[in-house]
Amino acid sequence: MVRSRASGAGGGGVCSWLAALLALWSMVSVVVIVVWATWAPRVGSGRCEAQRRALLENTVGARVMWERERQTAETERQLSTDTQTRLQREIHNITHTITHTKLMLTHHLHTQAVLRENLTALQDKVQQYERVLDKLTTEHTHCTGLMEELQVNVSREQHQLDSCSSLCDAARSGYAAAESQRKACEVHTKYLHTQLEKCKLWSVTFS
Repeated sequence: MVRSRASGAGGGGVCSWLAALLALWSMVSVVVIVVWATWAPRVGSGRCEAQRRALLENTVGARVMWERERQTAETERQLSTDTQTRLQREIHNITHTITHTKLMLTHHLHTQAVLRENLTALQDKVQQYERVLDKLTTEHTHCTGLMEELQVNVSREQHQLDSCSSLCDAARSGYAAAESQRKACEVHTKYLHTQLEKCKLWSVTFS
């Protein structure tokens, strides 16, 4: 944008300088024509007329050249103005793009910061879960050892229960045998009592 303004200013300065130079040239030509036309000791009217015509032609040529230069300078000025307008439009578009890019970058940086915070929070949770998992693993190992110990105790108690059951079965068998023997003894005792009573009666009868 600075370069475009400098170019525009430079073009305008050149145009002004050329216009001033051509105007000065025209004025000098007119002055020369007037001086030659009013100068008293002229060498000859024909020669003066020829010089006047030459000066007039030079003046006309200078005016034509000045007009061409003016048109060229005007064209260059218009081209410079159009170029400056186009560059200003491009600079405006670039500025708008840069502003939009800055906003997008700010948004992305904010999003990145939020994601970084979320990642840190997730890492903290993962570490917390890992500690909980280690604790649960330790408790599981302890429970597994306790279960194995309890299983051994249950097996030992089961053996003792089986032994007690066997002893109970043997005791029941002994009790049944003793009961049978007791009943047999009762029968035999009754028989002996009966015989004793008979003997007593027999003894009383023969006494």
